[in-house]
Amino acid sequence: MSSGRAVYRYFPAALICLVAFLCAASAKNDASITQEPITAPKPSPEMERLKKFYLGSWDFTETYEKTTFSPQGGSDTGVYTSELGPGGNSIVNRFHSHGAVGDFEGLLVMT
Repeated sequence: MSSGRAVYRYFPAALICLVAFLCAASAKNDASITQEPITAPKPSPEMERLKKFYLGSWDFTETYEKTTFSPQGGSDTGVYTSELGPGGNSIVNRFHSHGAVGDFEGLLVMT
C-alpha cells in the first residue's frame, strides 16, 4: 500500500509541471503569431509564360476516324476553360464535351 500512496504524493507536483509546460508552449505559439505572415511563393517563369496564352475559354470540336470502336466515325463538341489555381501557382483546366461518342467531363491541374 505504501507504493500506491507514493504515486499520489507526486501527483500534484507532476500536474504542476504539466500545466507549466503547456503554458510555456502556448506562450511560444502566441509569439509566433505576431511574426511576419508567411507569403506564398512567386510563380515560376514557366508558369508566367503559360499565363500569357493559356488562360481563357474555348469552344472545340473533336473528330473521330472510323474504327472498330466507332465504325461510323463521329464528332463531339465542347467547352474548354483554363484559369489560375489558388495563389497563381497552378492552372486549372476544365472541359466538357458531348456528341456521338457520349458525354465526357475532365479536370486537369498543371503546377
